[in-house]
Amino acid sequence: QFVDLYLCGEYRGTYQISDQVQIGDKRIPIDSNNGWFLEAVTETNAKEEPYFQISGNTYCINIKNPEDVYLTDAKKEEIKDYCQKAYYDKVLFNDYNDNYTPSTGYRAYWEEKDLVDYYVATELIGNYDAFISCYAYKEDGSDKLHMGPLWDQDIAFGNNNVYNENSGFVKDWGKYKYSIYSYIMKDARFAEQSYLRWKEIYDRGIVSHLTNRIDELAGLLEQSQQKNYALGNNNSYGFN
Repeated sequence: QFVDLYLCGEYRGTYQISDQVQIGDKRIPIDSNNGWFLEAVTETNAKEEPYFQISGNTYCINIKNPEDVYLTDAKKEEIKDYCQKAYYDKVLFNDYNDNYTPSTGYRAYWEEKDLVDYYVATELIGNYDAFISCYAYKEDGSDKLHMGPLWDQDIAFGNNNVYNENSGFVKDWGKYKYSIYSYIMKDARFAEQSYLRWKEIYDRGIVSHLTNRIDELAGLLEQSQQKNYALGNNNSYGFN
């Protein structure tokens, strides 16, 4: 939601406000006491207690849920052991010559459809933050993690000088090499599923839908953005 901010009657700029990612109805569909809600971060200054490090990888996992009395030492160790396999062991050592290993490879720990959707959406909108911080969740006792939801789009849609016409693909980003996708894209079946998903949403008109929405927002913000930049607010790339 875009807003024009006034303080004491003085216009201070145009901003975008949004909710945080939360557990709840039509949000993260897990039990608020025992469900797992995790944030994988690659920047050391982004780790928050309680967290743990993935051995052999740059990922730290911030445990957003369970909290308080529900996050016992035993539960934390269970989450840590599961994530070590999901984010590294079963990804790095997956048998990529055997393209479909649902019971022994990374698919035993991840819902494949969500991995595909997250990758395709990231490719589509060019969100450079997608592999620096990404969420995952699952119900306590369920078999697989779900990747997502998408979030933090402030330097997506070309609002950075990394994603551009010359090197615009996810595989060209520096942070991509730290993500699980740098491994699972070696899986021919996963690559095929990603292609088919992209073709599906392309054929359904995703490009025209997005461009029409961009035009709508441009019209809505025409006067506001002129006032905003007249204040000297930043109109350069969001990331350098």
